[in-house]
This record gives sequence, C-alpha cells and structure tokens, in this order.
Amino acid sequence: MVSITALHSPTGTVISRETLDQFVTLTKDRGCLLLVDETYRDITYSTPFLIAATLGDHVISVCSLSNLHGPPGIRIGWLVTKSSGLQETFLAAKEQTSVSGSVLDE
Repeated sequence: MVSITALHSPTGTVISRETLDQFVTLTKDRGCLLLVDETYRDITYSTPFLIAATLGDHVISVCSLSNLHGPPGIRIGWLVTKSSGLQETFLAAKEQTSVSGSVLDE
C-alpha cells in the first residue's frame, strides 16, 4: 500500500492531477493499493480536488471532519472505494474493532 496526502500539512502543497494520475498508474501496475488522505481537499484555492477513489478499484480515499472542522471530542471519518471486496474487508474490520461507540459517533 502506498499512502499519499491530497494537501500536505503543514506546507499546504496540493498534489497535482498529473501527479495523482501517475500514482494511480504506478500502484495499479505494481498491484498495490493507493490510499489518498483527502482530509483537507476542500480548502484549495484552485480547482477542487477530485475524489481519488473514482480513479480505480485499487484506490482508497479517506477523510475526516474532526481534523478540518475541529469539533472537539467528535471523531468522524470515512473512506471511499469502488471495490466491493475492499468495502467488505473494511466493514468487517470495523465490526471487529468497534464494540460500542456513542450514538453520535456512529
């Protein structure tokens, strides 16, 4: 698995579409998953960042409300993937790691 960020913190550097496409191709050719942290994707001055998970079945986009919007004590995050196999794997992992969460968090 290769992990990259859409907008690097603390530098504020945004990955270009061309570079993202290169990562998508490179990881697909090598049979790797690509994890793209898109937590800060909505605060760019340029064209809105594309949801990377739309670019291939091996691409996973992750995002979080708590980092960007700062609600204290509330940890809300999600991932997006086109792969139904990965969706099932992640749901099974969540079931094994989340015994009892608060109603608000769920």
